[in-house]
Amino acid sequence: MVAFTEESDRSGLGFSNEGAAMRQLDMFSQPKKAALKQAGGCDITPVGKRRDGGTRYWCLTHKADATAKYGRPAMACRAAHLPPILPHEILDLDLDQYPGGVGLWGAVPPVYDTTRLPLDFGIHVHARRDSDGDKHIDTTYRAVRLIGHQLPTEGLLISEIDAVYYMVSSVFGFDMRDVRCTIVDIRILTKTGSASTRTADISAQVAARILAIRLLGSEILFAQHKKP
Repeated sequence: MVAFTEESDRSGLGFSNEGAAMRQLDMFSQPKKAALKQAGGCDITPVGKRRDGGTRYWCLTHKADATAKYGRPAMACRAAHLPPILPHEILDLDLDQYPGGVGLWGAVPPVYDTTRLPLDFGIHVHARRDSDGDKHIDTTYRAVRLIGHQLPTEGLLISEIDAVYYMVSSVFGFDMRDVRCTIVDIRILTKTGSASTRTADISAQVAARILAIRLLGSEILFAQHKKP
Protein backbone atom coordinates (compact mmCIF):
# COMPACT_ATOMS: atom_id res chain seq x y z
CA MET A 1 0.00 0.00 0.00
CA VAL A 2 0.92 3.59 -0.38
CA ALA A 3 0.15 6.72 1.44
CA PHE A 4 -0.30 10.25 0.13
CA THR A 5 1.07 12.88 2.37
CA GLU A 6 2.58 16.32 2.22
CA GLU A 7 5.79 17.85 3.46
CA SER A 8 3.78 20.25 5.62
CA ASP A 9 1.43 20.04 8.58
CA ARG A 10 -1.39 18.94 6.30
CA SER A 11 -1.45 15.18 5.93
CA GLY A 12 -2.79 12.89 3.27
CA LEU A 13 -3.24 9.21 2.82
CA GLY A 14 -2.44 6.97 0.09
CA PHE A 15 -2.40 5.93 -3.50
CA SER A 16 -0.83 2.57 -4.09
CA ASN A 17 2.14 2.10 -6.38
CA GLU A 18 5.83 1.29 -6.21
CA GLY A 19 8.04 4.34 -5.78
CA ALA A 20 11.57 5.60 -5.71
CA ALA A 21 13.44 4.94 -2.48
CA MET A 22 14.00 7.93 -0.22
CA ARG A 23 16.87 7.50 2.22
CA GLN A 24 16.35 9.65 5.30
CA LEU A 25 18.07 7.68 8.04
CA ASP A 26 20.50 10.51 8.69
CA MET A 27 17.55 12.77 9.55
CA PHE A 28 16.29 10.53 12.34
CA SER A 29 17.70 10.61 15.84
CA GLN A 30 17.84 7.17 17.47
CA PRO A 31 15.76 5.45 14.77
CA LYS A 32 15.86 2.14 16.65
CA LYS A 33 14.35 3.68 19.79
CA ALA A 34 10.79 4.15 18.63
CA ALA A 35 9.22 5.02 22.03
CA LEU A 36 5.74 4.02 20.96
CA LYS A 37 2.70 5.89 22.19
CA GLN A 38 -0.46 3.82 22.51
CA ALA A 39 -3.66 5.89 22.26
CA GLY A 40 -7.09 4.61 21.28
CA GLY A 41 -5.82 1.78 19.11
CA CYS A 42 -3.14 3.95 17.54
CA ASP A 43 0.50 2.86 17.46
CA ILE A 44 2.30 6.20 17.21
CA THR A 45 6.04 6.44 16.63
CA PRO A 46 8.43 9.29 15.72
CA VAL A 47 9.62 9.18 12.11
CA GLY A 48 11.99 12.09 11.85
CA LYS A 49 11.98 15.85 11.76
CA ARG A 50 9.72 18.41 10.14
CA ARG A 51 11.07 21.43 8.30
CA ASP A 52 10.49 23.61 11.37
CA GLY A 53 12.58 21.29 13.54
CA GLY A 54 9.67 19.60 15.25
CA THR A 55 9.23 15.85 15.27
CA ARG A 56 6.98 14.08 12.78
CA TYR A 57 4.87 11.20 14.11
CA TRP A 58 3.20 8.35 12.23
CA CYS A 59 0.54 5.82 13.25
CA LEU A 60 1.58 2.30 12.29
CA THR A 61 -1.92 0.95 12.95
CA HIS A 62 -3.89 3.26 10.67
CA LYS A 63 -0.98 4.37 8.46
CA ALA A 64 -1.76 8.04 8.99
CA ASP A 65 -0.12 11.22 10.24
CA ALA A 66 -0.15 11.58 14.02
CA THR A 67 1.68 14.87 14.49
CA ALA A 68 0.09 17.48 16.75
CA LYS A 69 0.90 21.18 17.02
CA TYR A 70 4.52 22.14 17.69
CA GLY A 71 5.75 18.71 16.60
CA ARG A 72 4.26 16.76 19.47
CA PRO A 73 2.60 13.32 19.24
CA ALA A 74 -1.16 13.53 18.83
CA MET A 75 -3.53 11.73 21.17
CA ALA A 76 -4.85 9.89 18.11
CA CYS A 77 -3.91 9.87 14.44
CA ARG A 78 -5.94 11.53 11.70
CA ALA A 79 -7.53 8.26 10.62
CA ALA A 80 -8.35 6.83 14.05
CA HIS A 81 -12.02 7.79 13.74
CA LEU A 82 -12.51 5.87 10.51
CA PRO A 83 -14.02 2.38 10.79
CA PRO A 84 -11.74 -0.36 9.43
CA ILE A 85 -12.33 -1.35 5.82
CA LEU A 86 -13.65 -4.91 5.71
CA PRO A 87 -12.68 -7.35 2.94
CA HIS A 88 -16.16 -7.33 1.40
CA GLU A 89 -15.97 -3.52 1.08
CA ILE A 90 -12.99 -3.72 -1.28
CA LEU A 91 -13.56 -3.93 -5.03
CA ASP A 92 -11.02 -6.04 -6.91
CA LEU A 93 -10.91 -4.26 -10.26
CA ASP A 94 -9.14 -6.13 -13.06
CA LEU A 95 -8.00 -3.52 -15.59
CA ASP A 96 -7.54 -6.23 -18.21
CA GLN A 97 -11.31 -6.71 -18.23
CA TYR A 98 -12.07 -3.04 -18.94
CA PRO A 99 -10.08 -1.86 -21.98
CA GLY A 100 -12.74 0.81 -22.54
CA GLY A 101 -11.44 2.82 -19.58
CA VAL A 102 -11.62 3.06 -15.82
CA GLY A 103 -12.35 6.22 -13.82
CA LEU A 104 -11.86 6.62 -10.07
CA TRP A 105 -12.50 9.70 -7.98
CA GLY A 106 -13.05 10.68 -4.39
CA ALA A 107 -16.75 10.89 -3.57
CA VAL A 108 -17.53 13.37 -0.80
CA PRO A 109 -20.86 14.51 0.68
CA PRO A 110 -22.29 17.71 -0.85
CA VAL A 111 -22.09 20.98 1.04
CA TYR A 112 -25.86 21.39 0.64
CA ASP A 113 -28.29 18.59 -0.19
CA THR A 114 -32.07 18.97 -0.52
CA THR A 115 -32.67 15.25 -1.02
CA ARG A 116 -33.07 12.45 1.49
CA LEU A 117 -30.75 10.13 -0.41
CA PRO A 118 -27.83 8.48 1.40
CA LEU A 119 -24.65 10.55 1.37
CA ASP A 120 -21.87 9.21 -0.82
CA PHE A 121 -18.37 8.84 0.59
CA GLY A 122 -15.60 6.67 -0.78
CA ILE A 123 -14.24 5.90 -4.23
CA HIS A 124 -16.71 6.17 -7.08
CA VAL A 125 -15.85 3.80 -9.91
CA HIS A 126 -16.71 3.91 -13.59
CA ALA A 127 -15.53 1.01 -15.76
CA ARG A 128 -16.30 0.27 -19.40
CA ARG A 129 -15.52 -2.80 -21.45
CA ASP A 130 -15.76 -0.72 -24.64
CA SER A 131 -14.81 2.94 -24.90
CA ASP A 132 -18.17 3.79 -26.48
CA GLY A 133 -20.17 1.31 -24.41
CA ASP A 134 -22.22 1.67 -21.26
CA LYS A 135 -20.60 1.71 -17.84
CA HIS A 136 -20.30 -1.85 -16.53
CA ILE A 137 -19.49 -0.51 -13.05
CA ASP A 138 -21.01 2.71 -11.67
CA THR A 139 -20.79 2.36 -7.89
CA THR A 140 -19.02 3.77 -4.83
CA TYR A 141 -16.71 1.57 -2.73
CA ARG A 142 -14.67 2.08 0.42
CA ALA A 143 -11.54 0.75 -1.28
CA VAL A 144 -10.45 -0.46 -4.70
CA ARG A 145 -7.65 -2.88 -5.50
CA LEU A 146 -6.42 -2.47 -9.07
CA ILE A 147 -5.10 -5.69 -10.57
CA GLY A 148 -3.90 -6.68 -14.01
CA HIS A 149 -1.32 -8.83 -15.73
CA GLN A 150 1.20 -5.96 -15.89
CA LEU A 151 0.57 -4.63 -12.39
CA PRO A 152 2.33 -5.83 -9.23
CA THR A 153 1.08 -9.24 -8.10
CA GLU A 154 -0.52 -7.81 -4.95
CA GLY A 155 -2.25 -5.09 -6.96
CA LEU A 156 -2.53 -1.39 -6.16
CA LEU A 157 -4.82 -0.66 -3.21
CA ILE A 158 -6.60 2.70 -2.95
CA SER A 159 -8.68 3.51 0.12
CA GLU A 160 -11.59 5.94 0.35
CA ILE A 161 -9.55 8.50 2.23
CA ASP A 162 -6.73 8.15 -0.28
CA ALA A 163 -8.91 9.25 -3.16
CA VAL A 164 -10.49 12.12 -1.23
CA TYR A 165 -7.16 13.45 0.01
CA TYR A 166 -5.71 13.16 -3.49
CA MET A 167 -8.58 15.29 -4.75
CA VAL A 168 -8.14 17.85 -1.97
CA SER A 169 -4.39 18.07 -2.61
CA SER A 170 -5.06 18.64 -6.30
CA VAL A 171 -7.58 21.40 -5.55
CA PHE A 172 -4.89 23.26 -3.60
CA GLY A 173 -2.41 22.74 -6.43
CA PHE A 174 -0.07 20.31 -4.68
CA ASP A 175 1.71 18.13 -7.21
CA MET A 176 2.83 14.81 -5.79
CA ARG A 177 5.85 12.56 -6.14
CA ASP A 178 6.08 8.93 -5.12
CA VAL A 179 8.79 8.04 -2.57
CA ARG A 180 9.36 5.26 -0.05
CA CYS A 181 9.58 5.78 3.70
CA THR A 182 12.47 3.64 4.91
CA ILE A 183 11.29 3.72 8.53
CA VAL A 184 7.69 2.49 8.35
CA ASP A 185 8.13 0.68 5.00
CA ILE A 186 5.32 2.30 3.04
CA ARG A 187 5.19 4.32 -0.15
CA ILE A 188 4.42 8.01 0.23
CA LEU A 189 3.35 10.62 -2.29
CA THR A 190 4.66 14.02 -1.25
CA LYS A 191 3.46 17.30 -2.70
CA THR A 192 6.79 17.93 -4.45
CA GLY A 193 7.32 17.15 -8.11
CA SER A 194 5.51 17.98 -11.30
CA ALA A 195 2.54 16.40 -13.00
CA SER A 196 4.75 15.11 -15.79
CA THR A 197 7.11 13.51 -13.28
CA ARG A 198 4.22 11.95 -11.41
CA THR A 199 2.76 10.46 -14.58
CA ALA A 200 6.15 9.13 -15.65
CA ASP A 201 6.83 7.56 -12.25
CA ILE A 202 3.52 5.75 -12.13
CA SER A 203 3.50 4.71 -15.79
CA ALA A 204 6.92 3.12 -15.37
CA GLN A 205 5.55 0.94 -12.58
CA VAL A 206 2.45 -0.26 -14.39
CA ALA A 207 4.31 -0.88 -17.66
CA ALA A 208 2.27 1.60 -19.70
CA ARG A 209 -1.09 0.09 -18.71
CA ILE A 210 -2.08 3.50 -17.44
CA LEU A 211 -2.05 5.95 -20.33
CA ALA A 212 -2.63 9.11 -18.28
CA ILE A 213 -3.52 10.33 -14.84
CA ARG A 214 -5.27 13.65 -14.89
CA LEU A 215 -7.68 15.63 -12.81
CA LEU A 216 -11.05 16.62 -14.28
CA GLY A 217 -12.71 18.74 -11.64
CA SER A 218 -12.64 16.35 -8.69
CA GLU A 219 -12.10 13.26 -10.84
CA ILE A 220 -9.02 11.10 -10.92
CA LEU A 221 -9.17 9.49 -14.35
CA PHE A 222 -7.23 6.36 -15.22
CA ALA A 223 -7.37 5.85 -18.98
CA GLN A 224 -5.63 2.70 -20.08
CA HIS A 225 -4.25 1.56 -23.42
CA LYS A 226 -6.51 -0.57 -25.55
CA LYS A 227 -5.38 -4.10 -26.19
CA PRO A 228 -3.85 -4.66 -29.63
